[in-house]
Amino acid sequence: MNATFRCSPRLPKAATLVFTLVLAAQTAPLDAQQKVLTLDDYAAWSRITNVELSPDGHWMTFAYSPNDGDATIHVRALDGTQEHTATNGASPAFSEDGRWVAFLTSPTEDQQAKLRKERKPIPRTLELIDLTTGTRITEADAQSFRFSGDSRHIAIEKPRADDEAKHTGRDLVLRTLATGVTRNFGNVSAFAFNETGTRLAWLIDAADKAGNGVYVLDPTSGAVRPLDTDTLRYDDLAWSEDGTALAALRGETPEKQEQRVNALLVFRSLDREPASIARIVYDPAEDASFPSSMVLSELGTLAWSKDGTRIFTGIKEQKPAVQDTTPEDERAKSGTGRTNDSSPCRRCAPMRTGARRG
Repeated sequence: MNATFRCSPRLPKAATLVFTLVLAAQTAPLDAQQKVLTLDDYAAWSRITNVELSPDGHWMTFAYSPNDGDATIHVRALDGTQEHTATNGASPAFSEDGRWVAFLTSPTEDQQAKLRKERKPIPRTLELIDLTTGTRITEADAQSFRFSGDSRHIAIEKPRADDEAKHTGRDLVLRTLATGVTRNFGNVSAFAFNETGTRLAWLIDAADKAGNGVYVLDPTSGAVRPLDTDTLRYDDLAWSEDGTALAALRGETPEKQEQRVNALLVFRSLDREPASIARIVYDPAEDASFPSSMVLSELGTLAWSKDGTRIFTGIKEQKPAVQDTTPEDERAKSGTGRTNDSSPCRRCAPMRTGARRG
């Protein structure tokens, strides 16, 4: 048997489990190995997917996904016999303290086929398990989720209520894990915990841009601070490595232009009282060194340097909007529409004192 085997000193039992499975397959009866396979056999073959290890090394997730049929996700204790399973579970994640695991489940294949035939959306459900007690909690209609870094909260993103709407906001549910208390925020287009989980930031994108802005929450006290509000579009959220500074883009697409014209917003000292928060606005239109034919692009990703003195952004060339002359009924049938290159260049924006403070 030719194989590469890696054993982590931290997780010897996980490694032993995988190695045992390999040996079991290797030592199967000779007559089973020599069976002539048919097309009917292929549907029963399963792949192992959704493998995750808890940060403390005590739990593992994996799923058996057959080529045809429903998958089963397993959450198994590596130092005991405890196990939790679910049908069609995916995207598992553990809290940092290893106490909680969450994943998304989908309906069975037969149920999904029926929903597709009826042209209905396929819902997903969040399953949250307390691994110390076995308590299982569900949250219907979940799109995604994220644990806070301090393992005290989980943020659950819901699907958009109207896929045809111009605004992209949706509901966000924040659950306190210890108490089960939940809090709902509407019209959220993006959200992010800082690294330690002491702050939750989100962007609002509402109908008619009512209430659009950047907001931050202290999950412990429940205090919400609006950092910036305007009748413009907000995109991208990036926390600094120390979790005390936040960056976002704010802008709008000019008439007859293809790209949105954005300004960069930076908020510092978010770990202090509101009066101590520093707000910085970098507007490329006020910077003579910024290329006049380019814009800060929300199609890129904001990123901080490790020392928190610079922010990396995407930039993109501004172009006149392409007018699509295809009749609307034909466009709907063919699914055609305007497309563009969504790969912006990267640019570094130093947080220098010359940036405007608002």
